[in-house]
Amino acid sequence: MAFEEKEHKKNQYQNDWAKDLKGEPIHINNAKSGANGYYCLGCDKEMQAVKFKNPKYQSYYRHHAQNIDKENTKCVVASRKYRVRLAAFILNRIKFINAPPVYKYPPINEDGLPMFLKGRETINAHSVVSELTFYEDEQGNILHGKNPTIEDRYLLVRPDVTFFDAKNEPILFIEFVITHKLTTEKKVKLNRLGINTVQIIIPKVPEEEIEKALKSSRKYKWIYNELEANTTYISVSEGNSEGISPIDEIQRKLFEESFKCRTAQINQLVRNINKCLRSESYRRTERLFESELSRLSNNRKAAQQRLGELEKQHRENALDRNRETHSKIKNEYSNLEERYNNKNQELQQATEEYYSDQRVRESIEYHIEQEESAIKRIEQETDEFGARAQLAENRMGEEIWEQFRTDTEQIETRIEDVRTDRAKLEEKVQSSINEDIKSAERKHQESKRDFEGKINLEENEITRIEGEQNSLESTTLNELRKGLDENSPELSTRIKTLLEVRRVASDFEVAKCEEEFYKRVEKFFNKKTWSRG
Repeated sequence: MAFEEKEHKKNQYQNDWAKDLKGEPIHINNAKSGANGYYCLGCDKEMQAVKFKNPKYQSYYRHHAQNIDKENTKCVVASRKYRVRLAAFILNRIKFINAPPVYKYPPINEDGLPMFLKGRETINAHSVVSELTFYEDEQGNILHGKNPTIEDRYLLVRPDVTFFDAKNEPILFIEFVITHKLTTEKKVKLNRLGINTVQIIIPKVPEEEIEKALKSSRKYKWIYNELEANTTYISVSEGNSEGISPIDEIQRKLFEESFKCRTAQINQLVRNINKCLRSESYRRTERLFESELSRLSNNRKAAQQRLGELEKQHRENALDRNRETHSKIKNEYSNLEERYNNKNQELQQATEEYYSDQRVRESIEYHIEQEESAIKRIEQETDEFGARAQLAENRMGEEIWEQFRTDTEQIETRIEDVRTDRAKLEEKVQSSINEDIKSAERKHQESKRDFEGKINLEENEITRIEGEQNSLESTTLNELRKGLDENSPELSTRIKTLLEVRRVASDFEVAKCEEEFYKRVEKFFNKKTWSRG
């Protein structure tokens, strides 16, 4: 473990970038071993390329002179900054990253499989900006800028790269990890901003390899993800782990650190609040706030009172101007209601007439049914009489039958007449009923069309009156608001006329005084008082 830490510390002070003779950056993988015209990005001193054939060892540049400190921070930082600039340039060119999948890991000190939330996705940016400062103003609004000049700024954070959408809203922060992990304070600020954030380790490889790393989802780790932060972990059964990736310990640690960051943030906030509440400046500020609130409350009451008086005054003026119009509209509405009631009564009367015709029809149908019953009864009696006659005929013979045949014929004639009368009566009744029904329906339709036409006319009239009323009220209110809100620099014609008259009167007074002065001078000269001495 000690050996690994020593090697890690050693690698921190190794340069993987230098300049060639043309001043162009060149990676150690593309350089030739030895001092072949390579110069430091930080101090411009000559460097040597140290190349290893064994892939277990990392090749690097070192200063050629022996008296140069190989751990010079300036030189090492220059190489790191170039890698950062190179990565930012690549992201600004490609404008996308392949984000890793999102998992919800079990809480601290609790075993369990990670809960899958979202798969890999490509995040595209409309624009990409590097080294942009994000901060919070006193009102809690999240703002950003290259060099913000606002004095009262809180929650300052400057991600290495920011992705913006088409609405110029930040959608993703990207943090480059060179040698050190993100501090807890910066993680707290990133979580407070609530914008998805990923980190990536910039490898010590040529530009092409760096671009491949930036396009690979495996190189990114989530620092903050809104979906993960707002999802409650649900234990996943270990018996059905198909489709669930093994636990990424680095990603899990980053999300666990976010809980620690929140705890530290809350504790620090509580301490700051308690400290602020106990300070004299807070009490003084509180008194000033109470005094200012009292003053504003009094001003608000006075302003509301003045506004109420002005509204009352202008409302009375407007009502006086529009009283006649209101009376006319009121009368029209009153007449409209009366006409509507009359039409409603007419419609009810027509409906009652229709129902009366319906009752007449039902009465006629009832009489028809009575006639049919009588006919059936006569037919039944005829059949019975025929049966008795047949019996009598059989008993008494033809002589007796001759006596009854005349009666039978009369009865049959009577039955035929009854049937004829019944058919005529049915036809007459049916014709009368149909004519009455058609007449009633025609009257009903005519009344309905007439009533609907009048109703439409009345509704159009109502719409027109309401439009005129709304237009009148809108015009009145606009004039009122214009009189209250606008402070026009121009004077009305009447005021201009009064001012002109006042100016002419003033000029007349001056001219009159001058005339009196000249008269006194003339009188003085005429008396020649000045020459008597």
